[in-house]
Amino acid sequence: MRILRAIRLSVKLGLNIEKKTATPISSMSEMLEHVSSARLWDESNKLFLAGFARPTWNLMIETHVAPHLFAETCRSLKNNNSMFESFIDKALESTDNRIANQKPVTPAFLFAVFLWQPLIDNMERLRAKGLPPQEAMHKAASKVLDSQRATIAIPKRFSMVMREIWSLQHRFFNRKKRNVDSLLAHPKFRAAYDFLCLRAGDDQSLIELSEWWTQIQDVSPDKKHKMILAASPQQRKSRAKGRKRQPRKRYRNANNQ
Repeated sequence: MRILRAIRLSVKLGLNIEKKTATPISSMSEMLEHVSSARLWDESNKLFLAGFARPTWNLMIETHVAPHLFAETCRSLKNNNSMFESFIDKALESTDNRIANQKPVTPAFLFAVFLWQPLIDNMERLRAKGLPPQEAMHKAASKVLDSQRATIAIPKRFSMVMREIWSLQHRFFNRKKRNVDSLLAHPKFRAAYDFLCLRAGDDQSLIELSEWWTQIQDVSPDKKHKMILAASPQQRKSRAKGRKRQPRKRYRNANNQ
């Protein structure tokens, strides 16, 4: 545990770890895997929710501590996944900014970020086996959460929030009125929306999508209706088709029956 304290305090105080202390950190960090997972949950909150999450993570990577606490995350990062690396970096920076501005933060959001690419990787393997999207998402989420809990015991109240953030991501692509209204009213909409914005990165399709959801939160009902119609051309076509004049039914006169 002194390894984590050394990292946390050196970053917080802007100090360098003395050379004789820093040298054995990499070789001894494996011992973290034998620490109580519940205790590591408490320590992880101190590491990432003190306003120095970004430099703390960078030092954990540099000292080879991160793989012993976030094995799935580091495995995904090893696959030269620059987009995932950028995603984590932006999320950590955003968390630090929110804390600096005295805005609320939750460890569920950060852990959802750390495990996003492992979730996607597991989903793709399950989809390749023929599982439908929703079932693949559910099974993949359970797998990565169980794997992470082996090291850091994420309480259920936070893992449930993580699942909601993940499951809401696909709903952002459905811009039909019923889904839009439902999603905007969802208690975890804001967290899921922030997650989407961070995911966007340099992906033009996600940038357009996140900007659409940014705008629709503050427009008038009339403008909102127009945005939904413009974003759902297929829906507009189906509605127009439904309004086609139906052939008039002929009814016999009751007296002639």
